[in-house]
Amino acid sequence: MLFILMILQLSAFSQSYKNRIGVRLGYQSGFTYQHQYQQNRAFETIFSFSGDQIKLTCLTEWVNPVRRLRQKGWSWHYGFGGHTGIQRKYVCEIQNEFTGTEICRYELRPVIGFDGVFGMEYTFDHIPLSIGGDYKPSVNVLDQHNWPTGLVEFGFNCRYVF
Repeated sequence: MLFILMILQLSAFSQSYKNRIGVRLGYQSGFTYQHQYQQNRAFETIFSFSGDQIKLTCLTEWVNPVRRLRQKGWSWHYGFGGHTGIQRKYVCEIQNEFTGTEICRYELRPVIGFDGVFGMEYTFDHIPLSIGGDYKPSVNVLDQHNWPTGLVEFGFNCRYVF
């Protein structure tokens, strides 16, 4: 109930937002914060996690209105940045070559890489809320994946606008 009252109270200020905070759902789900520091420039951080890794992504973005839709509230963005984090890997080593005995354990390894982003978002006019989707490919520099899963990363976000 308190959240609904806060949304209704702040709805008059939804036109002059500078910040957005919320959740991002996808292969790498997590929390997102975006700060628009110029009319068409923004800085976004995403704290994401999956079953085997935790990472922090920082992006600089160019934000543009969608003029062809002729409806206020729609925008599209693109940008680039990088990420860093920790990944848990299951590693097996042969202890004895003659018996074939293996020792297996989990190791924490660093993850560092580059990211891009391209997406579209809608900001509601009467409530301080935005929803959107994006394609965020990433390439790890210090990772040993057999398949680059970061190249097929799509996400959906829902954020509080203030």
